[in-house]
Amino acid sequence: MSEAAPPVLAVEGLRTRFGAVRAVDGVSFAVARGETLCIVGESGSGKSATALSIMGLIPSGAGIVEGGSILLAGHGELRGLPDAAMADIRGRAMGMIFQEPMTALNPVFRVGAQIAEVMRRHEDVARSAARDRAVELLRLVGVPSPQSRAQDFPHQLSGGMRQRVMIAMAIAYDPALILADEPTTALDVTIQAQILALIDGLKERLGSGIVFITHDLRVVAQIAQQVCVMYAGVVVERAATRALLREPLHPYTKGLMASVPGTRPRGALRRLPAIAGTVPNLARLPVGCRFRNRCPSAFARCAEAEPPLAPPVGGDPDRLVRCWLHAA
Repeated sequence: MSEAAPPVLAVEGLRTRFGAVRAVDGVSFAVARGETLCIVGESGSGKSATALSIMGLIPSGAGIVEGGSILLAGHGELRGLPDAAMADIRGRAMGMIFQEPMTALNPVFRVGAQIAEVMRRHEDVARSAARDRAVELLRLVGVPSPQSRAQDFPHQLSGGMRQRVMIAMAIAYDPALILADEPTTALDVTIQAQILALIDGLKERLGSGIVFITHDLRVVAQIAQQVCVMYAGVVVERAATRALLREPLHPYTKGLMASVPGTRPRGALRRLPAIAGTVPNLARLPVGCRFRNRCPSAFARCAEAEPPLAPPVGGDPDRLVRCWLHAA
């Protein structure tokens, strides 16, 4: 993050628990305006739980944000705010693009009405003015014939168009912060590229800070300035994108990068390497390093205690890694 740009979002020591399971365990990062931070990791690593915690969308009775700090520029501390206060901030100061728009959109209302409802929730605006603004937002996110498409129900739109509707809802008030939870996962490669370009262009236009959740390192290379790699509820590596992709330090990050299809010699067949095993059950984490049972570089110290998230010994002080291979 640039020193000249104060953070629009600063998360420090975030901890979220579902029953006896701590899905987010001490996560920290900051995002400036005009910057994209990608959170990367396998399913079950805590990426979505982190985003839902920031948005205040952890279901009551199912989970609780039990510790840490979530500071949003202009609004201060979000953790512990009453639901009504968080509802006033969501949609205006920060918006979220969900992974599957068919479940996020209401199937019985026209998409234009759903976008208009975001505006009517936050200010006293006439229905006609809200509808007109909804059409303008659809035009802004590249929906063709927006006047007509505003009258469609979600099932009448393609997956890419539904995702554009979700983006239109998220940016209705030019929010300072946008969280995008794997918004391109269910899309084909061509539409994925269009959505990524759209989000990146909107960041430049609005100056928003973006937290983009993904499991695809190819996406990271295209859009991110910073990367947080999560595993089993914790950040295991945090660095500037270029530095991380050039020289990953944590064995888990190396495994993720090795599993990305690359250029192969013509006629050559090569099995992609995979990380052995699966993300551990968060209710029964291994003693010591959480990754040690899958790590090809594990040694005795890894079973004794969990390593701290710290700068690598003798390395770049601006990056952090949670690994005994790089600790004092």
